[in-house]
Formats: sequence, structure tokens, C-alpha cells
Amino acid sequence: MSYTEQEKKQALCQQSETTLRILRVVLISIIIF
Repeated sequence: MSYTEQEKKQALCQQSETTLRILRVVLISIIIF
């Protein structure tokens, strides 16, 4: 099973999106509490 370049890029984009969401939630909770 070898991934194509496009699939790799998509996976990286999804990972960065989820990490950004988590960071945003953490920052918001820190500001609120």
C-alpha cells in the first residue's frame, strides 16, 4: 500500500485542521476560565 502525493497532502491538511481546532478550543477555555 503506497500513498499518492495528493493523499499525503490531504491527510496532512486534515491533521493540521484538527490540531488547530483543538488549540482554539483550549485557548478559548483558558480565556473563559
